[in-house]
Amino acid sequence: MTCRLWKSRLRLLAVVIALLAWAGVAPGQATAPGAGQNDESPEAVDGRPMVVLLHGADRPDERTRALARSLADGLGDPGSVVAVLLGSQERGDDHFHARFEALRGAWGDGSPTAVVADGESAFAFMRKYRDNLFASAPVFYCGMAAPPPEYLFQCGECTGLPEAEDPAAALDLIFRLRPQTRLVVGIADGSSESVARMRAVRESMELMDAASRGDTRIIFPGHEPGDDGGLTLAGLRGAAHGVPPSGGVALFLGYARDPRGNPVDESQAVAMLAARSAGPVFALSDRHLGAGVACAATVPASDLGHSLAGLVLRAAAGEAVGEMLPEPLASRPVIDMATLARYGVPAHRLPENALVLNEVFRPDETAEALPAGLGVAALVVAGLAGLYLLLRRLAFRRD
Repeated sequence: MTCRLWKSRLRLLAVVIALLAWAGVAPGQATAPGAGQNDESPEAVDGRPMVVLLHGADRPDERTRALARSLADGLGDPGSVVAVLLGSQERGDDHFHARFEALRGAWGDGSPTAVVADGESAFAFMRKYRDNLFASAPVFYCGMAAPPPEYLFQCGECTGLPEAEDPAAALDLIFRLRPQTRLVVGIADGSSESVARMRAVRESMELMDAASRGDTRIIFPGHEPGDDGGLTLAGLRGAAHGVPPSGGVALFLGYARDPRGNPVDESQAVAMLAARSAGPVFALSDRHLGAGVACAATVPASDLGHSLAGLVLRAAAGEAVGEMLPEPLASRPVIDMATLARYGVPAHRLPENALVLNEVFRPDETAEALPAGLGVAALVVAGLAGLYLLLRRLAFRRD
């Protein structure tokens, strides 16, 4: 090959790179949505947040993050929410008293516009410490069933949005998305909450239309006759491997402790389940969406946050909190499409009211979804490639 041919190729390559750069897709560069925007959240106008959001959880997850985002969005100020992880109920009195001392030291005599107590442990915390912490702030509960009236009186100005798990909706979602389902493997620890969920799921399955459920079986490893010693981590791995790719799904009901009472990181348990299961993982909460759970039937945290923001704004405008009668929110499907897409579920099976997260393009939408600039760039590259092949052929003929 001649030196002149190499020089012509180098010149052609330089032209290609220049044109690609002009089209905005130069090698090594990628334009991300929102690139260059300032990610810093502005501070509240009065120098302090409007709302303190207390989570009854030990660590952040998808639900806690989505709730804080949507609450701040509904209030119209990204810096209007301070989220605090109080811890779960198992932490004990000494732990919660230490959290109270830390909050009192941080806030002093200051008080937020409102406090949102997410979960039973957060609500119990506010009932116990409100008078010594945020005495003038109204309290809004969420993430729990409606409390007894006397509990509301213990919080002063208090109301909220009660939530109830909906196992029947979860089963309906399973059979809508995977009508060929013949085995549901339920994953649960031995806590009283999980036992109640297992009972509710079995009852909901029995009440389902026979044509919908067919001969589908539901099993709870570690809680079946002859296998009733509780679900160990080894048993969880084995149960996950037992979910078949065709006709099998896993239903996660909660796994916070092993049979010996040792605490378990639920997010790791979900990740273990999803990594070994050949079928998708469903749940009754959106807490672990993005960490392995593909679908949940629940009140989405985003819906909850916006509704809570409306209540806070009404209270800030002077409406008496005790006279508010907020309507409980209805559960609906929440779907992590990036996870569900791996199981070949067609888009037409998605419920119309579903909240779809991490949406992926279907093959028939890809052409319409491409940015105009990228389409032009693709045409330019195709034309230059043809020109390159033509010049190469001519060069070989000269040799």
